[in-house]
Order: sequence, then C-alpha cells, then structure tokens
Amino acid sequence: MAFYTDDMTQAATYFPPAGQNGFGDPAFGAPVSVLCRWEDRAVLFRDQQGREVMSDAIVYVSQDVAVAGRIGLGVLDDPEEAREIRQRGISPSLDGDEELVKAWL
Repeated sequence: MAFYTDDMTQAATYFPPAGQNGFGDPAFGAPVSVLCRWEDRAVLFRDQQGREVMSDAIVYVSQDVAVAGRIGLGVLDDPEEAREIRQRGISPSLDGDEELVKAWL
C-alpha cells in the first residue's frame, strides 16, 4: 500500500515512541524525515479512552505514525522541540491504491 503524498510539501521530523526511559519518562526512537501538510486549526476529537480532546493542529503525513510519538516542522534533533501525536487516522483513497495518514496534535 502506498501513502498519498501529492499535497504534502512541508518537511517535518517524526520521533517514533520507544517505550520509557529508566525514570518512567517517554523515550523516542531516531528521528525520521517525513513530508507533511500542517494545518493549525482547532478540532474536537475523542481520544482512545473516549474523552473529548481539543487539538490545535492536524498534520497529514507521508508515512504511518503512532500515537504518543512526536512530530514537528523542519529538521529537528530533539523530540522536546516536537509536538505529541494524540490521535491518528488512516483513510484509503477512493481507488484503494493509496492511504492518507492524519495526526491530531
């Protein structure tokens, strides 16, 4: 399955979640460069526990991402410079050849 990338022209850095460090804080994998379309806009959604949560950005990305990972615009080295992915969704294209990945921050 290919990912939809036609309208994604912005460079971003994705830090995949990698469990916890020795202090119980979130740990992240190596940074991955991705293409995206970043939209700063408020959206109300339900998280995995069913709670209503307000997101202030939606990011369409060129590859699959995971909840609890982090993503930020540009080339970043530190996950603290990126924002947490609080929800994600995958939608197939109409012909089923591509998938669109959306992350709520």
